[in-house]
Amino acid sequence: MKKQLLKILLSGLVFCGIFTIASVAQAKKPYSWSVMDGPLMYYTKPNAKGDIWNYSHTKKLHNVKNYRYTSWLVTNAFTKTIKGKRAIYYRIYSANKKVKGLVWSGYLTKAIATPLDKITSNRQYLNYINSNSSQRLTKALIKLFPNSPIDISLSRSIENITATVPIQNRNFTDFVAISDLKDPNNPNRHQDGSIDSYLYYSYGQAITPRVKRVAEILNANGYSASKRASMGNYSIGVDVVDGALYGTATNSPYPQHDDQTTRLIYQIYLAKSKA
Repeated sequence: MKKQLLKILLSGLVFCGIFTIASVAQAKKPYSWSVMDGPLMYYTKPNAKGDIWNYSHTKKLHNVKNYRYTSWLVTNAFTKTIKGKRAIYYRIYSANKKVKGLVWSGYLTKAIATPLDKITSNRQYLNYINSNSSQRLTKALIKLFPNSPIDISLSRSIENITATVPIQNRNFTDFVAISDLKDPNNPNRHQDGSIDSYLYYSYGQAITPRVKRVAEILNANGYSASKRASMGNYSIGVDVVDGALYGTATNSPYPQHDDQTTRLIYQIYLAKSKA
């Protein structure tokens, strides 16, 4: 999908700009990757309790238990021998750039999104959305349409959209491109005002205010909370990857891409089933 490929390219350029200013001069053994790859998204593991240190690893600044739902950007990893054992530490900063430091790698987990062609049923997709950390935003967004059932077939159809080929699925009709809806009073002239654009430029930030903003755009387009709740005759298709790697998880503790791609995708559609 051309639009999607453009976003991948843009996200790579943004990541590059951030990465080039990162430095780990004090690291004993730095591990880095091509500057074209850029930082990778991580999340705090459930029930993790541990310190975030300053970059020189001399002062405790925060505790990860207070950042359960924070999206972290990991720029480098390095090893440190503690009591004769090797420990791997990450150089991190929060997506909103308010928190930064060093943290033990065991407290974080890499954001990995599963390709939709690997998901075979609606039940499997819903379970994935509810359990995978990379789908926190998806989980919150579909709650805006509480009575519209998730459909994996419709969701996979989104991946085939191009600038000249609209969404196609013979099992559905009356398609509504929710992510293309625009704020009629767009406050940011550098963006097109659409839900898709807003989510893209706010990637990785706190979910609650982002979803609130999406709801405001929906309301402005006639999709009030009551209207959305009444749309039980529509299924919802969602393809959202909020800065996660798109592929298969690896066992490596180091922040590396391997053969995977970091993606920023925010596509939401409603449609009526013909069945």
